[in-house]
Amino acid sequence: MADMERSPSVEARGQSSPPPPESEPRWLSEEEQAVWIALGSVVFRLPGALDTQLQRDAGISHFEYVVMSVLSESPERTLRMSELAVMAEAMLPRLSQVVAKLEKRGWLRRAPTPPMAGTHWLPSPTMAGKRSLQPRPATSRPSAASSLTR
Repeated sequence: MADMERSPSVEARGQSSPPPPESEPRWLSEEEQAVWIALGSVVFRLPGALDTQLQRDAGISHFEYVVMSVLSESPERTLRMSELAVMAEAMLPRLSQVVAKLEKRGWLRRAPTPPMAGTHWLPSPTMAGKRSLQPRPATSRPSAASSLTR
């Protein structure tokens, strides 16, 4: 059998080899574990609590609120859909559906991008949309934060 060419080893290519595995993993202390569990609980429950409170108080989902907030805080009060998707941490299909929903509600308007810029839309908040983001008077109902402490 002919000698097979061997590829250069990791070290010969100038790359370092991975560190050897530790013999024993370092376990969390009781305090670290308590903090980790509490953080996990907040991360798991917070999105639902925010969504519930925003639906109840403003008739808007948390994601719709994020979209409106990102647009309202952008320098020109508008962004290309692809930029908005990145900033709202959303996929374009979901974002397109929400923008269309907010447009039907009268909270956003979409304008085409300038000629030669492709076929893209620039959503921006309407006056009604801007009012939807204004603070409302405090209610006696529990807030999203209080639902996390139960």
